[in-house]
Amino acid sequence: MRGVSSRNYSDVISGFANKTGVSKSSVSRAFKRASKKDLDNLNSADLSNHRFVAILIDGTGLGNQTMVVAVGITDDNQKVPLGLIAGDTENSNVVKDLLTSITGRGFTLAVLDGGKALRKAVKSLWGESVLIQRCWIHKLRNVKDYIPETNHGQLWRRMKKMMGLNSPAEAEKSSRLWLIGCRQSVMMLKNH
Repeated sequence: MRGVSSRNYSDVISGFANKTGVSKSSVSRAFKRASKKDLDNLNSADLSNHRFVAILIDGTGLGNQTMVVAVGITDDNQKVPLGLIAGDTENSNVVKDLLTSITGRGFTLAVLDGGKALRKAVKSLWGESVLIQRCWIHKLRNVKDYIPETNHGQLWRRMKKMMGLNSPAEAEKSSRLWLIGCRQSVMMLKNH
């Protein structure tokens, strides 16, 4: 269309891009501006209109950086993004900064799901009024390391069943019986 062979089209594209300002660096700058605006909106949104029952906090990889992400769950089962900060969930200061920002925007907390640094940060902000629940999927992964692989399927089924029980006493009884069965399996394997 431009009278240029397919071997020489790059000069036409470069010339067109230079005239319209569509360079790699201008696209990158525009993306950074838009991303910063979206991140600022996320990290400054008013949370007081929601009735939260839980907060989930975890670290996730983004490129070569770790980000701490917080998501709130409302009493009508909606997931609301609460905040995002560069850092690691093993650093209680990073988590505390994120939680302080969230609290300042009207967040009220009922249940936390997380590890030691998360627990430390939450306890330092909200004291004993916060209920902390351990993530059963993470617990499941930890327990799997200590039992024979032949019991992994049964472990998954038992943990799912325990999560549906209505009282801690029922869950303790169920887990105790299952652990006794696992120990017996390990002893039988050792004896063979």
